[in-house]
This record gives sequence, C-alpha cells and structure tokens, in this order.
Amino acid sequence: ELPYSRQFVTRIAELGDDESQLLALMMRNEWACSEAYIQSAFPSQFVSSIIHDINERVYNEIEATLIEDEGGLLIVDAEYQDLLEQALKQSNKT
Repeated sequence: ELPYSRQFVTRIAELGDDESQLLALMMRNEWACSEAYIQSAFPSQFVSSIIHDINERVYNEIEATLIEDEGGLLIVDAEYQDLLEQALKQSNKT
C-alpha cells in the first residue's frame, strides 16, 4: 500500500459531483481526453476550473499534479490511475 493511499482515497470520496464525474469520464477513456471532449460533457462549466479544484484537493496527499495538460491532451498521471480507479469505485462515483 502506498503511504498516501488512505488519505488519497478519502480526498477522492470527498470530491463534488462535477469533479467525480470528470474523473469517471477520464477513467472510461483510459485516463486521457482532450479538453474539448471533456468540455462537451460539461457545457455550462469551466473544465479548467474543475481540474484545478481536483489537483488542489489531492496535492497535499500526493505532492504532485494529478491531471496534467500535455499538448492539449489532459492526462491523469499513470502512477495514480489504479488507486484513483479503486477510490472512485469504493466511493460509488464511477
């Protein structure tokens, strides 16, 4: 078990609906989506704001950025994908 895993799972469980839905969408798309694709799923929201909120909420546990923009493609850091999937499923947010 990773040293931060329990706190990380707790932070994921505490995420709001928009944050959880965005992560679940990314999970269903193998953890990589264009911002435009995500934006189409959240037409009345600012996707960059949701991503910022997610990254801010988990930063204290993992000391890293969870979702990064790599040339217009938003990618969840591979190191945390399995743990994130587990956390989303445990908290029934998938």
